[in-house]
Amino acid sequence: MHSYYHFGNISAGRSRPVLIVADHAGKVFEWDDIKRDLTALREVEIAMDGDRYFLRTELRGSCFDALQAAVVAAPPTLRR
Repeated sequence: MHSYYHFGNISAGRSRPVLIVADHAGKVFEWDDIKRDLTALREVEIAMDGDRYFLRTELRGSCFDALQAAVVAAPPTLRR
């Protein structure tokens, strides 16, 4: 599957920039939504019995599609 991204306005009536993530589904997300979803992505460190674990929050909204369009892998859900 190939994806691409493009910043621009979908129609003349749209005043806010959008990011078009196009694949076989032709998804469209507003830039403000993408920023909100990427900002919500967090990693939490947990120390337990001398071991350290890192947990990633859930990918919400447009986060996965935006990362995929930028050819960036999502962080793992759990890592040591």
